[in-house]
Amino acid sequence: MKLSGRRPMADPPGRHRRRGLCGLHPWVLLRHGAKGGDRLYCSGINIRTLTFETAQAVLRAAVRLKVGPVIFEIARSEIDYTCQRPEEFTAAVTAAAIKTGYEGPLFLQGDHFQINAGKYEKDPIQEVQAVKDLIWEAIEAGFYNIDVDTSTLVDLARPTIKEQQQLNYTLAAELTTMIRIWNRWA
Repeated sequence: MKLSGRRPMADPPGRHRRRGLCGLHPWVLLRHGAKGGDRLYCSGINIRTLTFETAQAVLRAAVRLKVGPVIFEIARSEIDYTCQRPEEFTAAVTAAAIKTGYEGPLFLQGDHFQINAGKYEKDPIQEVQAVKDLIWEAIEAGFYNIDVDTSTLVDLARPTIKEQQQLNYTLAAELTTMIRIWNRWA
């Protein structure tokens, strides 16, 4: 992930309560990212199997190569087929950090928490609620970055771009608002 044109900022007031070994808020990434000129870079790594072992290998390499932090990600689809819930993912990555002696920040991301278009067509309320429930579950497990993906709902059969994108941007805004509201009281 490349963050350009942003300057590191001080921690916002009242946010210190949630800091710990894992689940750091995204602004910490700005302060700890690997520098490349005027840009900050951070690798995002999806772990689908052997999470504890894979995270150890990544963290050992990060320490040995003196790179900045990495983002450990798991997508909604990966959660489904790996049967690895966010809490288990957090525990495995955190345990790997402890075992390897990694002392840097850990970033956990819900990658592509996506609305399934087929499920949405059959029961939109249930499908949106499933994504909302997963977002809350991930936040409670220490994921402070959620990649909301409603792009599957773009309808190219509609006549204008606004009409094609309306469901996509409306639901993305609704889910983003939910996440931001949580961040205000965290």
